This record gives sequence, C-alpha cells and structure tokens, in this order.
Amino acid sequence: MTKKVLVLGASGLVGSRFVELSSNYFDLLTPSHQDLDLLNFEDLNAYIAEKAPDAILNCVAYTNVDTAELEREDKQGLSYQLNSGLVEALVKAASEHSAYLLQVSTDFVFDGKKGSPYTEDDIPNPINWYGQTKLIGEKFVHQEPSFGIARIQMPYRANFIKEDGTEGKKDFARFFYGNLSLDKPIKVVTNQIISPVFVDDAIRAFQVLIDRKERGVFHIASTNQITPLGFACEMAKQMHVSQELIQETTLDHLYQGKAPRPKNCALNTRKFETLSEGVLHSTTEGIKSFLQQVS
Repeated sequence: MTKKVLVLGASGLVGSRFVELSSNYFDLLTPSHQDLDLLNFEDLNAYIAEKAPDAILNCVAYTNVDTAELEREDKQGLSYQLNSGLVEALVKAASEHSAYLLQVSTDFVFDGKKGSPYTEDDIPNPINWYGQTKLIGEKFVHQEPSFGIARIQMPYRANFIKEDGTEGKKDFARFFYGNLSLDKPIKVVTNQIISPVFVDDAIRAFQVLIDRKERGVFHIASTNQITPLGFACEMAKQMHVSQELIQETTLDHLYQGKAPRPKNCALNTRKFETLSEGVLHSTTEGIKSFLQQVS
C-alpha cells in the first residue's frame, strides 16, 4: 500500500523538490499556508488527526541565520517557533496519531571546530541562535525513539520556480552559476570545509528513510568534502568558463558583523551509505547533475 506522507514546507527549496520527485512514490498531502497555520498547534493536531498520514516530513525551517541571531533567547520569536516550537507540536501529534516523523535538520548544530567531518555520534554545540533552535527541535524528536532526523548540508538545486512563476530563493550553487554564466565575478570563501548535497540526492535519501521508517539521526550530504572555492572552481571547469572570475575571501571577512558560521560544516555520510548505497554522490557528480538540469 502506498504510504500517505504529509509534507510540511512543501513550497520551500527542499520541500517543493520532494513533492516533484515523490508524487508517484507516495500519496502526498501538501497543505498551503492558507490551508493550515502551522503555528496554530491545535489546528495542526486536528489536521493530522483528520488526514491520518503514515508519515510526516518536516521541511519547515526559519533559515535566515542573521535575522535569527537578532532573536537570540527569544522563545516567542519566529525562529524559535518554527525551528523548535513547531517540532515539539509535531512530535506530540505524530505520537498521538501513530505517524512516523522525519525531521530535517542542519549541520549548524555543530560548532565547526572538529578537524574531520562530523558523524552522527559527535556532540552538537551550535555557535549561533539558528543552530540552537534547530538543536532544540532535534531534542524534541529524540523524545520519541521511533522518529528520524535527517541533517542536510548546503542543499542546492538546478531550478526553483515558485507557484507564482517567480524564482525561489537562490542557493549558493545557483548564485555561482548565474554569475559565471554572465562572466560576472564571485567572491568565494577559501577557509571553510563543506559537503553540499545536490537536493535530488537528499530527496531520494528522505524517500528511503520514510519508506523504512528509520530511527535516529542520519547525515545527508555529498560523499566528499570541499571548500566553497573548490566547489566554484569545479563548477567553472565543468561550465568551461574562466576561473579568473572567482575571487577569494575568508569566512570571517565575508560574514563580518553577522552571525558566526562554523568553519567545518562537513558531514560524514557513512551511516546512510551503509543503509542505502548509490543514493548520495560526490560534489563533482552533483555539479554535473546540476548543470544537466539547469535552464
């Protein structure tokens, strides 16, 4: 029997791609903001009770790191309410109505000081309020051992067109591509370690986790680590454009006066790769797929 999956955040960069790639795989519920106020927790619980999904994928997140920092320690702020309060309500509703919950989280739960990619067993220690709110959300999920958490790292996609026909928020890869295509220079960080995931890979990983109702934390990222500079150079190489357009900068300089960012954002994906081979790919393969799809 086809699983009924409630997708929250179905209009976002990740959630909308999940809908596009999963409509023939799951029976999807994708309520809009008009259909369901996610911060009205009583209505949310009633909706889940009525629709009786087999699983819930929560892609909702307040992701503006710098604006979130202005709400530090404010549990009434939107960043806390979406990243923590909503998750607490979902855990309660999913438990009450026997639905599996897969919570999408982030590499920003770590402080970035480790000298190698983070594993699921590493202890989180976020250095900004966004990361703290996402970690609090994770702690709520841990209260129900049968639920899952998928931490993703810098997801990027080739095309993101919203329902109104406008382009959705640009991820770093589409920003790089847009400028390089027009021979415009880009400033790229040299001293950060990342493992960005092509969003199609992340979606296929979500499908596996939901289908199997996997428990615990899984890191969903590229299978190798790279710097933003290395990523930009690889993209320029595959696009056959000049790497002279790529200007070097540092993490501290680029984000001067803004919320702190971890220097090591890389996630170790071996746990998920052991579970399901061939789903996650390297950054070189991800960029190739990106360029094949981009319009």
